[in-house]
Amino acid sequence: MHIITSADPVSPNATGGVTIVINKDLANTTGTQVYEIVPGRALMISVPWHRDKTITVLSVYAPTNNQESTIFWEELNIGRQGRPQPDVILGDFNLVEDALDRLPPHRDPPAPTEGLTNLITALDMTDGWRETHPDTLQYTYSQSLRQGAAHSRIDRIYIRRDGLKFSNNWEISTPGIPTDHQLVSAQITDAVLPFIGKGRWVFPSHLINNKKAMRALTSLCRKAETAMNEIAVRTDELNPQTIFDNLIKDIKDTATLEARLATSNLDKEIRNLETERDIATNDETKSVEARQITTALLQE
Repeated sequence: MHIITSADPVSPNATGGVTIVINKDLANTTGTQVYEIVPGRALMISVPWHRDKTITVLSVYAPTNNQESTIFWEELNIGRQGRPQPDVILGDFNLVEDALDRLPPHRDPPAPTEGLTNLITALDMTDGWRETHPDTLQYTYSQSLRQGAAHSRIDRIYIRRDGLKFSNNWEISTPGIPTDHQLVSAQITDAVLPFIGKGRWVFPSHLINNKKAMRALTSLCRKAETAMNEIAVRTDELNPQTIFDNLIKDIKDTATLEARLATSNLDKEIRNLETERDIATNDETKSVEARQITTALLQE
């Protein structure tokens, strides 16, 4: 991993600051340009993408205080001048542009909101998740019942409008670590890239230690071996090659099924709870308070 960070200049050891992590197995980090626009709050990088292209990503962690947030967006607008225009802006914005993205619904103070809106408008960017899910209610930050059970979509990814049609898989999902924030993700490609399919099927490596799966696969292989040994007359329909071809298909089908069955009960429970939460959040027959409490309980 290649880690680039900008610490809070006032409290460098506190929980503040902003970090960008690049998987070096997936991206070339040689020649990466780093721009610390607002220390501890706004960090931008330009990374080699493909051919002679780069992708520029701006990561932000906006203040929660309204006055500080207003100043932050002003500083960011000034600090970005003379630097590459970002293709993507992402992070914790600590505000929303639309009352729809809060539960209970309400608008944020106009000054910091206008600061963000002015930046996004100047860069001709859009909220990719909202463009993809225009009528869906889903949140990235949730308070517990004790804290007040408020919910908001303060974590977002903005993308240039001309790049939106080359993006997909805009999702909000539960991360693998305990946190009160959800994970926002998307897949972004380039217009000139050739179509790349899913690739060839790969045997799930975790099934190697799954005794039930290995017994089923061993049985398939033995049956295929027996069938080959019992061939009396080779034909176009019955020969070692056709038997082997059918074996490969059976192995794939069986492995896919066993991998699905091997999914842990905890993962299934998480998915079920996420589905229940999303249904409750979007249930317009319930009062705001009822949706608020139900969403908080299911999120916990």
